[in-house]
Amino acid sequence: MECMRAEDNPRIARLLDAPVFDRELAIDIARRAVWEAWGRKGYWDVLETAWRVNRTLAPGQKPMRVVGLSASWDGPSLDLVGIGGDRKLAVPWWEKLRLVRLIDDIPILLMTDGIYARNVERQIFETGDRGVVLVGAGHTTLRPHDAVLLYGRRMGRMLYERYSDRMFQVILHSRGLCGPGLAMAVEQASTRVGKTTLGFTVAGSPWSNLRDGQG
Repeated sequence: MECMRAEDNPRIARLLDAPVFDRELAIDIARRAVWEAWGRKGYWDVLETAWRVNRTLAPGQKPMRVVGLSASWDGPSLDLVGIGGDRKLAVPWWEKLRLVRLIDDIPILLMTDGIYARNVERQIFETGDRGVVLVGAGHTTLRPHDAVLLYGRRMGRMLYERYSDRMFQVILHSRGLCGPGLAMAVEQASTRVGKTTLGFTVAGSPWSNLRDGQG
């Protein structure tokens, strides 16, 4: 999961292995999230859900793991300086001095997708486990021309170049990668065929030629 620090993985493993769910430990892990968008309750409910699933397993069944992908960097300072996700934050001028703290974080920010890709590789492909990688949709793009300035190839593309026969992409919701026109077309098609769920591979499908204002 993108919202959790990779350096916290030993603590996450201890949390999931414990006979009693340690809510204080779970909250402490959550408070160490480096980005304010990851503060939503739904992200952190995953920890307790995985813990509960592991309590239902039969002897010998492999337990569910939850692992963090994120490197450790100073997200709050990025916002307070005015170059993070919350650029309209009203802060005293002296908070801008936090820029000095961010100097060491610049390489991490530029290599975020590479860090994610390597952590996924270690935790899934090198162990032979099956896994679900929960990250922002922008990190999952598989197309080489979707590279973003300064970031280069995205995590999805890096992994796809090496493991294309062992992975696939699922986008649950993304305004940036799927415009409202396409989303509406998919929803209408689902209704017409009497299905509450609809899945398909975009490449080579009837959907592949559709375009709206988003791309």
